[in-house]
Amino acid sequence: LMIYPLFFFNDTATTEIYTLFLHDALPIYVSKYRLGGCMEVYYLIVFFIFGTVLGSFYNVVGYRLPNNMSLIRPASHCTKCNHKLTPIELIPIISYVIQGGKCKNCKDKIAIFYPIFETITGILFALTYIVYGFSIDTIISLVFVSLILILILSDVLYMVVPNILLLFTGLTILIIKIIFNGISILPITLLNMIIPFTVLLIFKLLGDFIFKTESLGNGDINFMLI
Repeated sequence: LMIYPLFFFNDTATTEIYTLFLHDALPIYVSKYRLGGCMEVYYLIVFFIFGTVLGSFYNVVGYRLPNNMSLIRPASHCTKCNHKLTPIELIPIISYVIQGGKCKNCKDKIAIFYPIFETITGILFALTYIVYGFSIDTIISLVFVSLILILILSDVLYMVVPNILLLFTGLTILIIKIIFNGISILPITLLNMIIPFTVLLIFKLLGDFIFKTESLGNGDINFMLI
């Protein structure tokens, strides 16, 4: 079965895509505001691929950072036979499919979680572009999405929220805002960080006093700074 896409552009800036399937034409209208035109589709693909690549790296960060391990050494390897992964084996999603979900060296099964996580990261990056386009909000959102994904891994695996990760993310977002908006944005930005942190800290102290045990983790409170 063959599917042939034909692209036609009218003066209303709406892309009309006709898919010829078994000699029947199916028109699909895509708004130019976000998805109209070949370039918008191209950008979506780029953001998705970029997300999958970083998603693969976030897997490493989420595992190694809570264990105080280097993010660079040792290089990515099979956890069973220590086989160092080649560049082809590091290609997100595709390498998993090509290798049949198994290590190329020892044939041990690779957890399907990895390609799923990479796919989710790619989708979130693409959705960020759909919502914000090319803007400062896109950069900040990508940084924040990256933080959330790593924190999810770290929290699920070890119930740890690395403070160094929160500090790095907070400083990164702050620097981005200053670069694009000037130093005048600093007071209101710091205020927006301190107020939620202080409120949650008060709730934690009250909870600890009432329940006589830790009611909230420090990581949850520090997260409010972001």
